[in-house]
Amino acid sequence: MRIDDNITEWFNRIQREIVDDAKSSLTDAGVIIEYTSRPLTPIDQGYLEKSFQQTIFEEPQKVVMEFGYSVVDNPDSLGYDYAYIQHESFPNKRLRGQMYYLDSAVSMEEGHILQLIETDYLSSLSL
Repeated sequence: MRIDDNITEWFNRIQREIVDDAKSSLTDAGVIIEYTSRPLTPIDQGYLEKSFQQTIFEEPQKVVMEFGYSVVDNPDSLGYDYAYIQHESFPNKRLRGQMYYLDSAVSMEEGHILQLIETDYLSSLSL
């Protein structure tokens, strides 16, 4: 065994740990965003409020999180996803909520999420 082999093995292990920790951090970030945005979502029958979705996947050199609300299971929507419309405009018939509910939640929790990601990243490096 050469020293290069040990360094390569160590580097690969660190790289896997960083990716795993990034996925974990982003999963936690999604929970925070959902928790914060849920009370802000416009509500009439509650379909939108319950429709938060999060997907985490790897691309070359990065881990990506996509998140948001997507409503297609409301029988009144006829299969049309109206989450975007609810985000950008606020019809008067809603019982509660606000426009830009997702943007607001992300802005409110930005510092908390960045600190979470930073902490997990730094703990990966201390292996």
